[in-house]
Amino acid sequence: MIRLIEITQDHIREGKHQDPECCPIALAMRDEYKTTDVAVDDCTILINDKEIKIDPDQIGIFTDWINKYDECLYEDGDIEERAPKPFTLRIIE
Repeated sequence: MIRLIEITQDHIREGKHQDPECCPIALAMRDEYKTTDVAVDDCTILINDKEIKIDPDQIGIFTDWINKYDECLYEDGDIEERAPKPFTLRIIE
């Protein structure tokens, strides 16, 4: 089964750069799975200490998105303008 997780502009705006528990993807996962026990890095999502499987076709997109989000903190100008756009993450359950 595929679960679609929407990473919204609100998640992007409220997220914290380089914070595995409060980045936009972690916030979206908290909303979807109704838990605060979430950790995200550039290749893994953990929910309640269980690794969540990302659709293999999206692993590159997922990694690139996180890296771009974290890097935009260090670039000049408006962070919100430079942040990656909302997207839908596919999780395999």
